Amino acid sequence: MATDSTLQKIADNLLAQFDKTLLDNSTDFSSCDQILNAAPSEHKGGLESLYCDLLLDALISGYYRYSEMDTKQLVDDPLYTKFKKMVYGLDRSDPYNLLYYAIIDLVSGKKENVLQYLSAYLDEKIKSLKTESGIFTAEDFTYILVVPLKEGFPGMWSPVSKRTPRIYLLQYADVGKCTLIF
Repeated sequence: MATDSTLQKIADNLLAQFDKTLLDNSTDFSSCDQILNAAPSEHKGGLESLYCDLLLDALISGYYRYSEMDTKQLVDDPLYTKFKKMVYGLDRSDPYNLLYYAIIDLVSGKKENVLQYLSAYLDEKIKSLKTESGIFTAEDFTYILVVPLKEGFPGMWSPVSKRTPRIYLLQYADVGKCTLIF
């Protein structure tokens, strides 16, 4: 059984190899795939999610709206192709993975499942926060929903906002901390 330190080493190695691939302006992610394939099975799910996060971050970096991107160019981008392939290999029964499916459908113009995916994802995310500290930073909220979903589609954010708890900024020196009120 692999330890948490082993998992961290594998994750660090994956991140370094991913960065190297991007810096080399390469679309050959076989070295990243090898790292995933060699990982202990109990850590594959978490590492695959990390890989999807890295691909998505690289793909949408620098864009504030999907409408600013040429959708045809995006769909043909090797990063998007790799992202889709990785997502379709993830466990769809894991609600945390449904955010990725929502993004694929959003980019593809298939709006009918986006809210369903987001609903399941948010329900699980909120449930996990209730059992944790209940503290959630504004940065977390932005990174988890706003950055990947961007402008979404007309009418999307209203139902999403109804599923998310109210967020109040704390009036402390540590600005950026938010408390979720359930």
